[in-house]
Amino acid sequence: DGPRQTATTSGGSGVVIADEGLILTNEHVVRNAVEIVVLLSDGSRYPVRRIASDVRRDLAVLRIDRCRLPALQPAEALPAPHSPIVTIGRPTPGGGDQPRVGVVTRTSASLQERIDPRRDRDYGALIESTAAIEPGFSGGPLLDAEGRLIGLSVAVSGRGSTERTRAYAIPFNADTRRAVARLVQGAWVAIAE
Repeated sequence: DGPRQTATTSGGSGVVIADEGLILTNEHVVRNAVEIVVLLSDGSRYPVRRIASDVRRDLAVLRIDRCRLPALQPAEALPAPHSPIVTIGRPTPGGGDQPRVGVVTRTSASLQERIDPRRDRDYGALIESTAAIEPGFSGGPLLDAEGRLIGLSVAVSGRGSTERTRAYAIPFNADTRRAVARLVQGAWVAIAE
C-alpha cells in the first residue's frame, strides 16, 4: 500500500466586487484548492470556474456563473483611528455569515516580521481593529459605519494569549483597487471543468 491521499475542506469569506459574478478574497484562502464552491448569503452554491491571484498582495478574484449580484461599494477614504467598523465572516464552512464590530486602532500596522519574515507577501500596512475575528473571516469585508468596503480581513493576533486580540485587514485603497483591476483584466486560470 502506498501513502493515502486525504481531502480536506476549509472555509473562508469573500466580497462581491462586481455584479457579473466577481468575488474578491485572500489568495491564502484558495491556495492549493482543487475545487472551490462559493456559498452566497441566500444559500445558493456556485462552483468557481476561473481564478486570478496575486500572491504578493494576498488577493484572489474568483468568477462564478451568476449575474446581478449586489456588489459592495468602496469607501472614498480609509477610516481614521477610533472609527467604528464591522467585519463579516463565516467561521464554519457552510454556516451563516457573522458580523463582528470594533473600532480602528491603527491604519498602518505591520505584521510582516510576525507572519511573513521572508517577505513573500506584503503585510506591511494593514488596518488594525478590535473586531473579534477568527479563522473563516479571512477574505471577508471590513466595512465602515456606512457599510462601505474599507478592507479585506487577513489575520488575527493575540488569540489564546495574554495580549489583546487584534484583527488585521488589507486596506481597500487605491493601490489595492489597481491590483484588483489588473487581476480582472489579466490572465485567468481555469480550476474546474
